[in-house]
Amino acid sequence: MKKQVLFCLVALTLAGSADELPFLGDARPTRQVRIGKTEVASLTPSGKDGEIVLAPDASKMTRFAAVELQTLLKEKLGRTLPVVNAPTSGAVSFILGINEFSRKAGIDDRKLCRDAFIIKTVGRKIYILGRDDPNFDEFAAVKKISGWQFNYEKGTLFGVYDFLERFADACFFFAGPGTLLPKGPLRIPEIDIYDRPDYEARQVQIYEGKHFLPENGIYERNLDYLRMRFQTQYVPCCHGLGNLGYWQRFGKTHPEYFFLDSSGRRVTDKRRDVWMSHYCYTSGVKEELYQDAKSCLLNEPASKRGILTGSGRIGWDPTAQQPGKVFCAMPGDSFMRCQCEKCKPFMKDEQTISDFYWGFVFDLAERLIEEKVPGIVTNMSYTPYQYIPRGRKMPPNVYVMVATTGAWAERYPETQKQNTGRIRQWVDYGGHKVWLWNYSNKHSDKTFPGIPHTTPLCIGKYYKELAPLIHGAFLESETDYYQFNLPQYYVFGKVCWDNKTDVDALLSDYYHRLFGPAAPSMQKFFERIEYLWTHKLLKDPVMTDLGPSNITASNHEAWTAIYSKAERALLKAMFDQAEKLASGDADSLGRVKLFRKLFLDVILRYGEQYDRQIDSIPRFDADAVSLPPGETVTVDGRLDEPIWRQEGIYLQNLDGKNTDRSRVVLTADAKNLYIAFDFTEPLMEKVRAPERSSTDTNAWKDNGIEIFLNPDCSRTNYYQIILSSSGSLMTLCHEKHGINRKTFSWNPALQFKVISGENSWSGELAIPLSDLGLRKADRIVANFNRHQVRENMEDNYYSWTPFLNRNLVAIFHDLDNFGTIYFDRRNPENLVKDSTFSALRGKASNVFGPWIHHHKLPAGVKVSHDFNTFVAGSCSLRLESEGNSIAVRQNLPTLKPDTKYKVGFFVRLENVQKKGRFSGVVINIMDDKNRWFPTTALMGTIPWTYQECIFTSGPNTNDAKHQSYLLLYLMGASGTAWFDNIRLEEIK
Repeated sequence: MKKQVLFCLVALTLAGSADELPFLGDARPTRQVRIGKTEVASLTPSGKDGEIVLAPDASKMTRFAAVELQTLLKEKLGRTLPVVNAPTSGAVSFILGINEFSRKAGIDDRKLCRDAFIIKTVGRKIYILGRDDPNFDEFAAVKKISGWQFNYEKGTLFGVYDFLERFADACFFFAGPGTLLPKGPLRIPEIDIYDRPDYEARQVQIYEGKHFLPENGIYERNLDYLRMRFQTQYVPCCHGLGNLGYWQRFGKTHPEYFFLDSSGRRVTDKRRDVWMSHYCYTSGVKEELYQDAKSCLLNEPASKRGILTGSGRIGWDPTAQQPGKVFCAMPGDSFMRCQCEKCKPFMKDEQTISDFYWGFVFDLAERLIEEKVPGIVTNMSYTPYQYIPRGRKMPPNVYVMVATTGAWAERYPETQKQNTGRIRQWVDYGGHKVWLWNYSNKHSDKTFPGIPHTTPLCIGKYYKELAPLIHGAFLESETDYYQFNLPQYYVFGKVCWDNKTDVDALLSDYYHRLFGPAAPSMQKFFERIEYLWTHKLLKDPVMTDLGPSNITASNHEAWTAIYSKAERALLKAMFDQAEKLASGDADSLGRVKLFRKLFLDVILRYGEQYDRQIDSIPRFDADAVSLPPGETVTVDGRLDEPIWRQEGIYLQNLDGKNTDRSRVVLTADAKNLYIAFDFTEPLMEKVRAPERSSTDTNAWKDNGIEIFLNPDCSRTNYYQIILSSSGSLMTLCHEKHGINRKTFSWNPALQFKVISGENSWSGELAIPLSDLGLRKADRIVANFNRHQVRENMEDNYYSWTPFLNRNLVAIFHDLDNFGTIYFDRRNPENLVKDSTFSALRGKASNVFGPWIHHHKLPAGVKVSHDFNTFVAGSCSLRLESEGNSIAVRQNLPTLKPDTKYKVGFFVRLENVQKKGRFSGVVINIMDDKNRWFPTTALMGTIPWTYQECIFTSGPNTNDAKHQSYLLLYLMGASGTAWFDNIRLEEIK
C-alpha cells in the first residue's frame, strides 16, 4: 500500500512535464460525465448554421481533428461546416484545441493528461480540447505505413470522436463501410465531460493481415487505429538487450561475453536457431550492458558507445530503447541458457533462472539510482524468467510487463488461474500495476489459414476482469486477414477506454447497428465461430506426468471435424437467412453481403482447398522391396548390398532451392526394418555435429537425419529417430493430441552405423520389427528429414513429404501429412512411361526421355526438370511461360478402345494468370477425341495437389486415323506449373 501511495505521489509530481512517467494510473483525474436534459444547440441538414473554430496558431494535429469533425458531420448533416479562425457571435461553434478561446471561457486545461479531453458547452459554443502534439503532421502520416505515427498526443481528436459517438450516433466499427453516421439533425444538450482512458496501454497490430480494400487498406487501417482511440505512447519492453549490436561490437574481441551452447561453442554471430545476441551474465558483459543503459538514459548519442540497431546502423533501436526515458533490459528472444561453469548452476529451472536474471536487472537498476541516472528500466515476466525473484526487493525505477496467453486461456481455467495469479503477484511485489503482453494471434500452432480467430466476447470480458491489476495491454494479433481482427479490435478499444463497459450490450449494439434486421443471424454466426475457436480448435487438456497440458487441434481436425463440410454448410445457411432478413433494408443487406465475402467466402475457399489436399495424402506413397531370401544386410553404413540399388525415395530442400542429393531406401526381412541413406555433402569439412549423449535434447540441432515412423498407420502415434553424422543417436516415442504431442522414452534394440566420405555421408539402421509393434513389414506411414548444418552457413532442412504444414513450429512432426511406404506392392500397369521424370534428357533439347515438346519453344517459355520440388522420384517437370501455351507430349500406343481408364497426377501452380481465351493448367488425352482433365482448367497458386478423373476411351482409339497421346499443358497463361507422378491405369 505504501508503495502504491509513493508511486501516485511521484506520478502527480511528474504529470504534465517532459519527464512524465509512462503510466500515471490512478494519479490521473477521474472521469466526469455530466450531460443535461436541456438542448442548447442543434444543427439540421437543411440549416445554414454551424462552424468549426481553429485558433490561427493551431497545430497540424488539432487541424486534423477539425477535418475529421468536418468530414464526419457532413455524413450526418449532408452539408459542410466551414472552418474559421474565431467564433461567430450567436453561431453554433465547435471550438477545437487548447487556445485563447477555451481559456477565456474558463476551461482549465491543466488537468489534462495524456489522451484525455474535455467537451464542454458554454451557450451555443461546444469546446473540445485535449493535449495535441505541436509539430507532428497527421495529414501526411495517415496515408503511410508507420507504427511510430501513433505515438503523438492527439487529445482533441479523441474528444471529437467521443462527441460524435455520444451525440451524433456515430459508430466507428471500421473505416469505410463500417463507419456509420445516420443522417438527420444533430441535437446538442448541456455537456460537461472530462474523460481519459482507463488503460494507458492499448496497442494492437494494425498492419497485420490482408485488407479487403485497395492498397491493402493502409489509410483505413490508420483511421481505425485513431478512431478506436488506441494508445499514443510506446514503452519499450521487447528483447532490448538483443538489439544493441553486440555481435558486431564484441563478437571477435570478447567472445567470452556470449553464451556457451550445449556443444561448447560461444555463439558470437547469428545462426538459424539464435537470431539475437545472448550473453554470459557472469562475464564482463555486465559492465558493458550497464554502461549502455546509463548512456541511453542520459540521452547520449548512440555513436558514443557504438550502439547498433538491428539493421546494423549506428543508433538506438526505437523498439528497444527510448533515450533519456526508458532502457529495456529484457534479453533477446528465446532465452539461451549459458552452459559455462559459472552460469550453469543458475540455469537449473525457471525459478532459478528468474532469481538469476531478475537479480541482474535489479543490480543494473540499483546502480543507476546510486549514480543518480534518471529514467526507468523495463523487463518482462516471460518464460523462463517469469517468476518473482527470491530474496530481492524491486527497485522503484523498474517497470514490469507480464506476458501471458491472455483471453484465450479462459478455455483452460487452471492455466488462467495461474496466469492471473502471476499478474497479481507482480502487482503485489512491485506495489503498482503492470501492463500485459497477450497473444490473441494466429501464429505457430494456432495459425489455421482461412479460419477466423474472431473472439470479441472472450477478449472484452478478459480485459474488463483484470481492471484492478493492469495499466492495459499489447494485444499481439497476427492474422492472415485483417477483417478477422475487426470485431475484437473494436471491443478491445472500448473496454480499454472504459473498463466498466458492458461487453454483452456492446456486442448486441454492434450486430444491430451493422446488420439491422439480420442481427440475430449474424450474431449467431459470430458466436458460433467464437465457440469453434475457443472450445473446439482449442481442445480439452490432456493429462501428462507434469499435469494437464493444453491442446490445439491439428489442421486436419480443423477442416474435417470442426470446420467440416457439414459445419460449413451450417454457416452458409446462417448467411442465407441473414440476407433474407435484411432484404428490405438495403444498407444492412449490403453489409451482410460484405461480411459474407470477408468471412464466409474465405472459410469456404480454404475448406475446399483442404478437401483437395486430403485427397492428395492417401495417394502420396512409395514402394519398397523386401530383402530377397538368402540376402542379408550388414549394418556398416556402406550401402554396398544389392538391395540398396532399388530406386528409394528422395528428400527435397524445404526452401525449394539448392537441393543436395538426399536418398533414403527401405527394406525388411522377417525380423528387422532396414533403413539406409546416402546424402551428398560438398562441404564435409564444415559440417557441425558434436558428439552427444542419447538423452541430449539438443540433438535435433546437429547435422543429421530424422526418421519418423508410424507403423500401425493410425496417424496417432509414432516413433522418432535422430541420428547425427557423427553417430550420436536419440530415440523417442510420441502420442499425437491435436497439434500437440505427449513424448515417451523409447529404447529399441536397433543397430546403426554412420560413415563419412569426402563429399557425402551415409548410414544404415536395423530396427527390430518387434520394437515397432509389427510382425511383418507390409506398409508403414513415415517421413524422413535431413538437417544440413555447416559452420557459419544457413541451415537447410529437407523432407520427403512436400505437404508439411509450414505454419507449425515443429513442422517435422506433422504426422497428418506423412507419406505411406508399401512393401512388395503389386501396382496396376501404368500406361505412362517415365511417370516421375527420372529418365535422362535426350540429345535433342526437346526430348525428356519418352516426353517431347516442340523443337522451337515459343517466346518466354521454358521446360525443365526441377530437382527442388517433387512428389515422386527425384524431380518434377516444370513448365514456365510469360503467356504463350506450352505442351509436353507422350504417345499412348497401348491405349485401347472402349475401355475404362483412370488418370491421376500431381500438379502444382504458381501465379498462373489468364492471358488467352482458353487458359490454365490441364492434361489433355486424345483417344478418338480430345479429353481435358480437370474439366475446368486450374489457375492461380495451388500447392501440390492430386487430380484424378475416370473416362472410357472412344471406339476409334488408336485406329489408323487416331493416334492416342497425352499432353501436359500450360495453356494461354503466364506463370509456372509442375507435374509429377502421372498414372494412366485400366480399370478392370
